[in-house]
Amino acid sequence: MEMCYDGTLVMPGSYAVMSEDEMLYVEGGETIAYNVGFLSKTFCFGYATTYKILKKWNNISCSSLAAEIFFHAALYYRGATVIGSWLAKAGGKIGNAAKTISTSIGNGIDVENGRDTRTICGIQRWMIYETFYEICPGL
Repeated sequence: MEMCYDGTLVMPGSYAVMSEDEMLYVEGGETIAYNVGFLSKTFCFGYATTYKILKKWNNISCSSLAAEIFFHAALYYRGATVIGSWLAKAGGKIGNAAKTISTSIGNGIDVENGRDTRTICGIQRWMIYETFYEICPGL
C-alpha cells in the first residue's frame, strides 16, 4: 500500500526524534542500573561475565563489556574531570575525547551485544572505554 502526504506531516505530541546511532540502543540494547561496585574493575569483569552468559551474548567479549560498564560508572560517580585526567595520559585523539566525554551520562549504562561504535572526537567509543579500563587502576 502506497501512502502519499500532500501536506505537513503531524506527529503525536509524545514522539521523540532519534538518530540512527540512538536506534542501535533501542533495537537490542539494554540498560544496566548504576552500581557503586562498578568502580572496581574486578567487580565489572565478574558482572560482565555473568551478564553475557545470562543474555547469551556472543558479539562482545567480557573484557569489552566490563570496560564499558567501568567507564560509565567512573563517569557517573567520579565525574568528567577524573575521566579526563586519566584519558589525557593516553594522549592523541583519545586524550582529546576527554573534553566531550561528559555527554555519556544517562539514566543507566546502555549496553548491547557488540562494541559501542558511536564516535566522540572521531574515535569509536569502545576504544575510549578500553583505553580507560587499561590505564585506570580502579576508583
